[in-house]
Amino acid sequence: MELGTLFSLLMKWVPWAFLITVFICVLVVLVFVWIDNWLTGDF
Repeated sequence: MELGTLFSLLMKWVPWAFLITVFICVLVVLVFVWIDNWLTGDF
């Protein structure tokens, strides 16, 4: 299966709202981890 076909299938079957929600959740977790590391001086 080609990547383009897989991508179009993904766009067709996965709701955009779900993708956006997952993206925001991951972003929030990363930001919290970064802030925690920054506050403790642990990079």
